[in-house]
Amino acid sequence: MTESPSTSGPSGDRPSAPPGAPPTEPMSVPEACFSIFFAPSRVFAERQTRDWVLPLIILTALVALLFYGTKPYLQPVFDAEVNRGLAIAARANPQLTPAQIEGIRSMQDKFAIVGVSVGGAVTVVCLAVLLWVVGRFVDSKQTVKAAFVVATFAYFPKLLSELTSGLIALVRDPAHLTGLYNVTAGPGFFLNEATTSPVVLQLVARLDVFTLWVTALLAIGLHVTGKVPKTQAYIVAAVIWIIGALPSLFNALRATAG
Repeated sequence: MTESPSTSGPSGDRPSAPPGAPPTEPMSVPEACFSIFFAPSRVFAERQTRDWVLPLIILTALVALLFYGTKPYLQPVFDAEVNRGLAIAARANPQLTPAQIEGIRSMQDKFAIVGVSVGGAVTVVCLAVLLWVVGRFVDSKQTVKAAFVVATFAYFPKLLSELTSGLIALVRDPAHLTGLYNVTAGPGFFLNEATTSPVVLQLVARLDVFTLWVTALLAIGLHVTGKVPKTQAYIVAAVIWIIGALPSLFNALRATAG
């Protein structure tokens, strides 16, 4: 007696179609954007050779919408960050007049949405390049296009991060909203940014739940699209996590030394 073919696919993938059955349609972009939160392996497997630009546009648009939607609740946080930055600028440049400082404040407020939207897209591009390059050291078979697909979809949890920040700001005592890290799902929630070392803040920022989620998705994506063993894929993702901390950590060290 012969065994009937298995109808179960790899974890997170769709079941294999029975012999003779028509092939299943690959998931659409909206379906992939939703499925990345609970079936990442399937998303990466089905989308690795497909367009990543449209998902990135959708991601950028949603980031902008969430920014505008949560901005009224996060305004005390933004004000605290701007005031801290302007105070540092005033100390470094004593010749700045109050009018110039107010001009800087107004400019930052006007272009905040541009920084948030463009910054997210730039981060995705950097993640894709790092994933592809670092993956070469573990013999990844991932294509450049697949790296961009993985980086784009792996960044979608940042949408939940923005939403979470808005909800925290809505219900938390404004006296505790001393900076951006106070509205994160990580150790920074408990710290006072006005009195905590910038170096410590940058280190705990990398322990945010959603940053770790993005890192895990990068590992899953490399495992699926690069045919890399899971352990090595997670090592690559950890290296990228560390590299991602370096620019902010360097600036924090410089600010502390100053």
